[in-house]
Amino acid sequence: FTLSRITPTTCITLEMFSPPLLPACVPIRNCTVPHLSYGSYIGLPSATVQVAPGETLQYRCEETYVPHFQDTSTCLSGQHFHPAIPRCLSKCLNYYTHSVSVSSLL
Repeated sequence: FTLSRITPTTCITLEMFSPPLLPACVPIRNCTVPHLSYGSYIGLPSATVQVAPGETLQYRCEETYVPHFQDTSTCLSGQHFHPAIPRCLSKCLNYYTHSVSVSSLL
């Protein structure tokens, strides 16, 4: 379990708090391993469908693709990864996008 709604709370009277919501314990959920097009996860058995919070996924892209962000992402809880699960982009698309942005600066 983990704490949810962690905000500063002030005691107004003997039975009233501001804001009225007190922290609550909520269950920690595993993250579903997302499908990764044009890549694969490193060190993760192919039958794995969920990972526990705190586990980090590392992946690599196929030869003609590159990571859009980082090559690792950590499960926080449920469907939440940080940073978000990246994508594998075509090297040609990445080069074209970079070339257009550079030429527009000239």
